[in-house]
Amino acid sequence: MGKDKKLLRKCPICLNETGQVLHHQSFEIPENYPLPSEYDVVCCLRCGFVFADTSATQEDHNRFYKDFSKYEFSSRGLKTTSNWTWDRLKAMTKYLPNKNVSILDVGCANGGLLVWLKKLGYKNLSGLDVPKRCIENARKQGANAFQGNLFSIDSDIPDKKFDFITFTHVLEHIYDLRKAVNNLVGKLNEKGILYVETPNASRFAEYYFSPFSYFDVEHINHFDKNSLKNLFLQKNLDLLELVEDETRVSNKTYPVIYASYQKQESFKTRDVVVSYIKKSRQNNKWPEINKLAKTQEEVAIRGIGGYTMQLLKNTSLGKCNITLLIDRDKNKEGMKVKGIPISCSLEKLRTHQGPIVVCTAIWQDDVLKEIKDMKLNNRVIVMK
Repeated sequence: MGKDKKLLRKCPICLNETGQVLHHQSFEIPENYPLPSEYDVVCCLRCGFVFADTSATQEDHNRFYKDFSKYEFSSRGLKTTSNWTWDRLKAMTKYLPNKNVSILDVGCANGGLLVWLKKLGYKNLSGLDVPKRCIENARKQGANAFQGNLFSIDSDIPDKKFDFITFTHVLEHIYDLRKAVNNLVGKLNEKGILYVETPNASRFAEYYFSPFSYFDVEHINHFDKNSLKNLFLQKNLDLLELVEDETRVSNKTYPVIYASYQKQESFKTRDVVVSYIKKSRQNNKWPEINKLAKTQEEVAIRGIGGYTMQLLKNTSLGKCNITLLIDRDKNKEGMKVKGIPISCSLEKLRTHQGPIVVCTAIWQDDVLKEIKDMKLNNRVIVMK
């Protein structure tokens, strides 16, 4: 293990700036190569994500895939399912019973995955990749392919969103993960599904090929199931499933993780909370308490918790003639609210002649039973 260091590249998951050096990787690179000849493999000291602490930028990686792409000269994925077992194809499409859904494969290469989706009966197929020849090859397979990348996707595919986006073995190549995820989610329709697949770094030792072969110039992010969750759950996505699996690459078995996420209605929780606030405001009317504030009849309050504190501040309860505060929490004994000491003795309610105001949002039934069991004849007002 190496030393801790201040990172050149903030952790792509949590933006932490310190990491532990696990390994220094170096390469003999060609002339005019856009990617660096060395980097540290580091582990984020906050969230544990393992990645390449590279001096390159996203622009350098964009140029690499534009000028040095190897995928445009490959026929892999066009005629076989070597990279896409039927089980994983089923995993990708299990949430898509409608064959007319719009599908986008980001990083489509020559369109191999789109070919197999077409064989499964899906009709509305699109692909996105950087190299021109990849796009030409994908179009020959019948796909509506666009030339571009994730970082210009809105202009490369304008005015269009998709029901299903596949993002397979691309995430490990990307420098600016947060922006990439933002752009992906932005291209999903509401309730749209995102399928992501990457190598599984937590099983590299189990699937050993050769020394340091998992650390190359392209693979700069090394995900496990937790880091994959952490990256996407920062967005408004629900995790549908996450599976550790394996696939075949040439004659090798390769560890992978795949996950499916569903886009939720924009800020769904916010909208629910806004509805709750609206309902609370509509019901925040206390005619009996308002009357007590005017008459200044002596009032006892039973229950001095957070609910009572906000009622005292924001309703007429705070203007009432409060002479007794009762709570069962012994830690509150003697504490003063509005200059009135809190008592834990229920027996003090027996000498109180005025109304008892029950201020508890959850334990109302218990408190009312308590008052009934004491055979008190006071008028009881429940703040609910």
